[in-house]
Amino acid sequence: MIRILYNILLVFAFVLALPGFIWRMIKRGGYGRDFMERFCVLAADKLALIQSRERIWIHAVSVGEMQIALGFIEAFRKKAPATAFLISTTTSTAHAIGKKKKHADDVLVYMPLDFQWITESAMRLYRPRLLLLTETEIWPNLIRAAKSAGVRTCIINGRIAEKTARWYAVLGVFFRPVIAMIDLALMRSKVDADRFVSLGADSGRVQVVGNAKYDIVVGSINKTLDADMLKTQFGLTGATVIVGGSTWPGEEVALAGVYSRLSCEYPELRLVLVPRHMERRNEIAGELRGMGLECIKRSDNPGGFSGKVSGRAVCLVDTTGELVNFYSVADIVYVGRSLFNQGGQNMIEPAFLGKPVVMGPNVSNFRDVADLLKAYDALVEVADVEGLEKALRVLLDDKARRAQLGANAKYAILSQTGVMGRYVDTVLQAVPS
Repeated sequence: MIRILYNILLVFAFVLALPGFIWRMIKRGGYGRDFMERFCVLAADKLALIQSRERIWIHAVSVGEMQIALGFIEAFRKKAPATAFLISTTTSTAHAIGKKKKHADDVLVYMPLDFQWITESAMRLYRPRLLLLTETEIWPNLIRAAKSAGVRTCIINGRIAEKTARWYAVLGVFFRPVIAMIDLALMRSKVDADRFVSLGADSGRVQVVGNAKYDIVVGSINKTLDADMLKTQFGLTGATVIVGGSTWPGEEVALAGVYSRLSCEYPELRLVLVPRHMERRNEIAGELRGMGLECIKRSDNPGGFSGKVSGRAVCLVDTTGELVNFYSVADIVYVGRSLFNQGGQNMIEPAFLGKPVVMGPNVSNFRDVADLLKAYDALVEVADVEGLEKALRVLLDDKARRAQLGANAKYAILSQTGVMGRYVDTVLQAVPS
C-alpha cells in the first residue's frame, strides 16, 4: 500500500515538474538531448554497449557527486583494471563533465526516473553487478528494484545533512523500509552514520570511512598554480585581496558594504566576488552601483583587470571554472552561503591552497569540514555582518595570523587524504565474485 501511494505521489510530482523540464530544454541547448534515457529508452548502440559486458552502476546526481564518482572509478581501476562502469547522472552539467572525463570503456546515461516500471526495466536492461549511490541518493523504487534483482546496493561518501535527515524522518513511512534494504552504507563522518542509522539503516551495515572530497580537491588542483602570475594577470599585484567565493543573495551586498568601509583604512584592499550563480551578474552589478561602487565584470575583461581596479571598484567574476584561480590569489577568503542561514559552501579548496578562511555561522552542509578546520585553528567563524567586519579587520592588521591560519588549513586538509583508497578497498570486498 505504501509503495502504491509513493508511486501515485511521484506521478503528481512529475506532472508538476514537467514545465520546468520543458523550460530547461528550451533554455539550455543540451538539456533535452537524451531526455528519453530518463524513461530507460536508450539508443540501440548504447544499450548494446552497456550489455556487452558486466558493469558496476554508479550514480552521481550532480557536479560534486560526479567528481566523487569519477575519482572513485579511477582509484578502483588501479586495483581492478578490467572493471567497467555504467555512470548515471541527473543534471546536464554533471552529464557534460562525465562525458568529457569518463573512461572509454564506461557508458554514461541519465538516471531513470524513480517510477516502479522504469527502475525495474533499468535493472533488466542494465544488469548491473553492483549499484553504487554517491552521497545522499535514496530512491525507493530503484533500491527496491535492485533488491528484487539480487543486486547489492552500496552508498559511498555518504552524507546526511541535518535538513535532509529531518525530511527523511518526516517521510519515514516511504524511506525507512527502503533505507533498511541498503546493503552497505559508507559514510563521511560519525554524525552522518548516526543519522543514517536513526533513519532506519542496519547499524551493522554502516561504516565511517571519511570524506573522499579531500582526495578529489587535492588531486584536481594544479600543484603548479602560479598565484603571482595570476595576480599580475588579474591586475591585483601589490593589493591585499579578499575573495568572496560561491556567494549567495545578500552576501555580495554585505561584503561590499564591509569593503567600502575598510577600504578607507586600507587603500591597498581589493574585493573579488565569485557568486555561486553567474546568471545573477546584472543583479549584483546593480546592487554594487547602488552602493556607489564600480563593478568590473570578468566577462568584459577576459585579458584581466590590469589598470582598471581602484579602491572603489569590485571585481565580479561572472564566468565559470575560475574560482580556484581566484582563491589562489586571495589573501583572505570568505566562503559563501554561510552568513544568512543557507548551509554553507565547500571550504576545502581555499583551505588546501593555504588561505585563511572566514565563514558565517551557517555551515550545516559542510559541518564536518568546518569542525576539522576549527580543530586545527584554521577557520574564522563569524555570527553576522558586524562580526565579519571585525574579523576581516583583525586579519588585515595581522599578516602573521593570516599566514598561520593558512598553514593550519592546508595541514588539516592534507591530514584527511587517502580516504578514496579505503572506499575502494571496502567496495571491492562487497563486489560479488
